[in-house]
Amino acid sequence: MKEAATLLLILNVPGSASKLQLHPHISEAPEAPRNDALSSAVCLPMVLMIALGVGFFGRKVAPYIFPGRPCGLVMCAVYVALAAYIDISIKMLATSGPESRDYAFNPVCVILVSETCKLMMSIVLAFTSGCHFLEDFDASKVIAFADVAHLMLPAVLLIVSNILVFEALAARDTSPFEVFRYTTIMWTAAVWKLFFRSNLGLARSTAILLVFSGIVVNYFTHRAAGKLSWASLRVIALTFCNAFASVANEFALKRKYSHDINIQNSVLYVLCILFSVMLLLLDDPSRLTSLVSFFDGFTSLSWTLAGVQACAGLLASRLLKYTDSLMKTSASCLRGPVLVLVLPCFGLGQRLDMSSLTSAILVAAGCLGCLSQGPVAFPSIRL
Repeated sequence: MKEAATLLLILNVPGSASKLQLHPHISEAPEAPRNDALSSAVCLPMVLMIALGVGFFGRKVAPYIFPGRPCGLVMCAVYVALAAYIDISIKMLATSGPESRDYAFNPVCVILVSETCKLMMSIVLAFTSGCHFLEDFDASKVIAFADVAHLMLPAVLLIVSNILVFEALAARDTSPFEVFRYTTIMWTAAVWKLFFRSNLGLARSTAILLVFSGIVVNYFTHRAAGKLSWASLRVIALTFCNAFASVANEFALKRKYSHDINIQNSVLYVLCILFSVMLLLLDDPSRLTSLVSFFDGFTSLSWTLAGVQACAGLLASRLLKYTDSLMKTSASCLRGPVLVLVLPCFGLGQRLDMSSLTSAILVAAGCLGCLSQGPVAFPSIRL
């Protein structure tokens, strides 16, 4: 009888469960508890080690292979690829939530992991740079109160912008995001002129008009979604925060141009970490009670996303310091046309039609026009 019950259990014969209840000494072996969130964390160090290796190798080789402006354009191309991967990953993680519009984890936790990785990588890069860190480091100049004050605003805006990206891509209908995402380049141009008080030039202004024409085409393509709903206003707030954060960060980095960018970034990421922890304390304090609670819902894709976000953030800061916000934003907006073509292949986007393709071509042409002009010349910052 014992062997028969075991056989019924293996074969999963209907009604076998009730028969097994007659023999309480026969039971299934309990499964060992698994923590997929922590076991899948191996993806994060792999991404970071690859990024550091590419960074060290690229720092030595890239200036010789791509001298001058081509080096900046290659950096923009890499940033486009990373940004597109981030959006696709966030959208895939959103569809895996309980209601297909949520996440199994708290997005602030992913952002906090990403900011921590940025801080660690910046410290490593600072110590391994060729500037004799311990000898040349001047704490009174680099970590002065004025420097921290100028980095507070971009730190807050960057975290808010990242959270809004998660919320925008979690929605079932991403049409408002597709319609208004490109307004970030217009916000960036306006805020950049406000901060640096420099003329953008006819070529850049024409390129921005091309992007605007792509927005108009996209608006009429999604006319119902293009109405100023709460989702639309949230996307506009996202693009404004993103643009303001980029320009404010560029202003803070170029305010003392001779300072090591890794030290400046370290201060910025510490502020981002503090603000993220404050948000968790206010919104979801249970996440801070233990590591298991903090990483609850993480998968290998979540860890990889955090690592790629860290790499994209480090690359973006270099684009801001050594080029400008318009080039960085133009590269960022290029991911839109890329996603228009790529997302339908993953079943994550809407059907590709002629109007969407026309809008993507106009936006891509405008962004490439801005990138072809290089950084904008501006007067020295005086404070």
